[in-house]
Amino acid sequence: NYVQAHPKESWYSFNTIGSTGSTAENPTCESWAGSSNYCYQSCAERCDERGCYWTTCRDSIEAANIILNDVEAKTCIDLSREYVSGQSNGGIFSMRLGAELSHRLAAIAPVSATFTHGFIGTPKYPMPIFDVVGSQDHTVPVNRTNNLSNYALSSDGWRYEPLENVFELWAQANLCPPDTSSTTHFPTPFDNIYGLYCFGYDCNIAPTVRCVWDGAHTYFGNKQPHLHAELIWFLLSSYINPYHIGFGQTITLADNEIPRKQYVPSTIIDNTLLVKQHKEEKNNEVNLRRKDCDSNETLLSFTYGARNASVCAPRIQKCLSPGMSSHPDNGCPYENQVCLSISGAFHCFDTCSPRASSSCSLGASCLLGQLRTSNVGICAYEDYSFTTSGGGGKEYTSYGMKTTS
Repeated sequence: NYVQAHPKESWYSFNTIGSTGSTAENPTCESWAGSSNYCYQSCAERCDERGCYWTTCRDSIEAANIILNDVEAKTCIDLSREYVSGQSNGGIFSMRLGAELSHRLAAIAPVSATFTHGFIGTPKYPMPIFDVVGSQDHTVPVNRTNNLSNYALSSDGWRYEPLENVFELWAQANLCPPDTSSTTHFPTPFDNIYGLYCFGYDCNIAPTVRCVWDGAHTYFGNKQPHLHAELIWFLLSSYINPYHIGFGQTITLADNEIPRKQYVPSTIIDNTLLVKQHKEEKNNEVNLRRKDCDSNETLLSFTYGARNASVCAPRIQKCLSPGMSSHPDNGCPYENQVCLSISGAFHCFDTCSPRASSSCSLGASCLLGQLRTSNVGICAYEDYSFTTSGGGGKEYTSYGMKTTS
């Protein structure tokens, strides 16, 4: 078992460059989002006034190379098949690794990830990328959230790069044809399971592909984690880097020679059983109930995959330390609550652990994928129609969530 090579400091994280690159001229978070609580000891001399630094400032690339070298030295592996995949902060770091270790890696599959706004990294050599994102992910959104801005704003106030901007530059690095105005379907055995659809550019044996599914800030497959593992392996395992000969060293190339990745067809997966399991999970969903919303609450509904859930979330004037679970100064009225900016207003949610259902009120479920911390969820009530006791009942859609105020 291998773990990250630098100390925990505030919490485990990877330095994705953009996560520690905010400046007064180009901040990476909103004025209400940052917090000095995010600042690591390793960043103490450089944290910005807004508090937008939220990961370690140590060299995570060096740590990754140490781990890869250790694995190569102690185990028998195929040096041409070193892949990287991670979720959330790990997914963004996967993209950085793909950009900076394109001589070593064969392919990458970031999950719930895009670069921090203003900090796009691109590979020196073609690098297959399969970015798996949930269409309801508002923790690390990959699409513009406002027509007036050129970035995607998360519910906890951080600015991310729209994936179309990232892929435009990666398509050039991956030697795509000059015209990238149209994309093509990239078929997988998992198509239509939780609405999965992959599309992008098939660029000279270095595909630049986005896979979208009906999910939030979590792994593909919801309660069926094997689906995520099988999808990622299917996407990555067909690509090899024949130039890597170990410990980050590559075959000496001739002048102007470009080390292209090679495609080796993998075993086709029969998705008949996968579709059957998906349907069984959907049919087994349980209806749970909850009281009507109070006048100072907003009905927020979350829909992704086979799960539909709603919650009456109290509104507050200002959100402090957004996205941090159970922070005593986040502005929420009760302990163990987290605040998020949704549909132009600040709301508070009860937090929970999926391993302890009693952490939610009776009848509520622990819903993952809404917070930056992957092992903490919010409490919501599945498959039930709510009414509000106050307000005009106007409905609108934002971040893929239906709200009634």
